Amino acid sequence: MGLIFMFREIHPKRSVSFRTLPKHERKATAPTPETWDCVACGANTAPRALGRARVKQNFKRYGFSKFTVDLRSEVYAVRNAVWKLARMKPNGGCLCIGCLEKRIKRRLMPSDFDFGNALNQLPGTWRLLQRRGELGAWRHLWAKK
Repeated sequence: MGLIFMFREIHPKRSVSFRTLPKHERKATAPTPETWDCVACGANTAPRALGRARVKQNFKRYGFSKFTVDLRSEVYAVRNAVWKLARMKPNGGCLCIGCLEKRIKRRLMPSDFDFGNALNQLPGTWRLLQRRGELGAWRHLWAKK
């Protein structure tokens, strides 16, 4: 079930793309990691997102950059205490959900996520959405047609 707005059900999308304009370049490149690969296992946590060097290159070449997240992405933000428990420094790279759970020695719960961060409003893998407690709202994306 999706969100109900004005008597119409709105379903979240399979992928979301953002176009970052030059006036937001500094804000966009500062938190962007060099690579979206998990620092523990090497899995790409955001297959359609660009690393910092490519983002800067796109700004120079095209005047904008694009950020895309889809159902194969595990892009999220957890509370600082959880990140610290995983022995990760702020902006110290990415971890897939499996590697983060191994490091903290437990399964993630919805209360571990920082829902004030826009990354936690995006689509993601079944595992990520399940841990965020949002699988019900996104379930239609995996329904067979």
